[in-house]
Amino acid sequence: MLAGIDVGSTGLKVSLFSETGERLQYAYREYMLNYHGSRVELDPEVWWRSLCSCVEEIAGKCSLSGLRGLAISHANALILADAELRPLFPAIMQLDKRGEEMLPLLDEELGGGHIFEITGNRIAAGYVWGPTLKWLSVHEPEAYRRVRYLFNPASYLVMRLTGAYCMDCTRAATTMLCDIRKGVWSSELCTYFQLPPEVLPKLCHGDEIVGATTGSGNLPSGIPMAAGVMDTVSAMVGLSSGQAEDALILGSVGRFGLKVRQLDRRFLNTVTPDRSACVAMTPVNNAGLAIRWARDLLLGSTGQRSYGQLNQLAAQAPPGADGLLFLPYLNGASCPNWDSGVRGCFLNIGAQHTRAHFARAVFEGVGYALAENLLALRKEGAIRSLDRIFCGGGGANSQLWTQILCDILGCGLIIPENLETETIGCALLAGQAAGALENRASWNRPLRTLQPNEEAHELYQQGLETFISRYALLREMQKAPCPSARCEFY
Repeated sequence: MLAGIDVGSTGLKVSLFSETGERLQYAYREYMLNYHGSRVELDPEVWWRSLCSCVEEIAGKCSLSGLRGLAISHANALILADAELRPLFPAIMQLDKRGEEMLPLLDEELGGGHIFEITGNRIAAGYVWGPTLKWLSVHEPEAYRRVRYLFNPASYLVMRLTGAYCMDCTRAATTMLCDIRKGVWSSELCTYFQLPPEVLPKLCHGDEIVGATTGSGNLPSGIPMAAGVMDTVSAMVGLSSGQAEDALILGSVGRFGLKVRQLDRRFLNTVTPDRSACVAMTPVNNAGLAIRWARDLLLGSTGQRSYGQLNQLAAQAPPGADGLLFLPYLNGASCPNWDSGVRGCFLNIGAQHTRAHFARAVFEGVGYALAENLLALRKEGAIRSLDRIFCGGGGANSQLWTQILCDILGCGLIIPENLETETIGCALLAGQAAGALENRASWNRPLRTLQPNEEAHELYQQGLETFISRYALLREMQKAPCPSARCEFY
């Protein structure tokens, strides 16, 4: 048996698989993030308790003595601990924006271009750790000087399960401390952020065995443990039966994970688990979030709404929603525009538009936002011509939305049997590392394949051009100063 663990932003999952890919057991624990103004935090002990509880539940149903390997995927969060492994601060989540005030200083002292040359990423609060580290060094200097361990969620749990201090190369690439091309910690950046070499974990490939369990966490001792990977990369592995192929993940945050020939600072960049290729990630923060917002807004009270009903409603409107256009920036724009101040809107509203048009426009607007990133990478020659993309995440359950996306993107979408792909990806990596995979091709086989409708694709190409041009106008309009409050009536 093989185990995959996924530490998400709002919940932790543990899945147990046979060595041919059959899911045998599953457990999940939900938790809530703590919001304090611009701060978004979580006590790391929540992850440990959730893991122990999930393992205990599974162990009550079957024996874990046959477990041959495990690995962990994880959301983006920063944990800093002292010499006794006590967290000096709550875990700082990706949504935390306290580092934004440090962006001008980092740009002045390091330079965005210089940072990109080393790390392959832009200076972006929350997405990379540098701005947060700088904020802590300025505002919490006494505690910051006591930092002796630097963790992400997976490496924190690996330490507690095995005693190994390490970090996977996929997440290290987004710390703003790592040289993405050389795969080593940057001495220049570590010195700048006041982190001496002995503080930094060993860098490991995602499919590399880093230690064995010691009997903690309700797990038997002696189970080989791989370093694991970040959630997007794990989803790429899980969607394609272990190959880390190009993928579209439709969760609360929608994003592509694409192997690229060259790095582009408009995107978040990392590497494949074995560092054989670079990966561009294109987070659209208002993807599944916008669909949920539309469901709640258009379908009324809790007892009367479901995603299935939203799909049925949107299907009543034609492709293009009779000209209604939705710009889905409910919480600002992420890739490729990076503007936290812009907000969404509907354009071209007419008396002919119904709830069905608004529902379809939301699905299409999110699709345009995703497609804009793919178009940008294609124009730069960073990706090969795509004729198919693996698609997973909760949104892939919607046949309507996946067909809309297929038509907008103009390429095939492969939907696998299991859409909760992070735990599958981890189990595959663990099995590969431990030499325990009998037949990788049997894992998460394709369930259905969608092909674009040529007529709809042509219509959506025009819609995408309009979407991109209207974003620029929206940004300028929302940044324009308010006119004089004085009004004259005649």
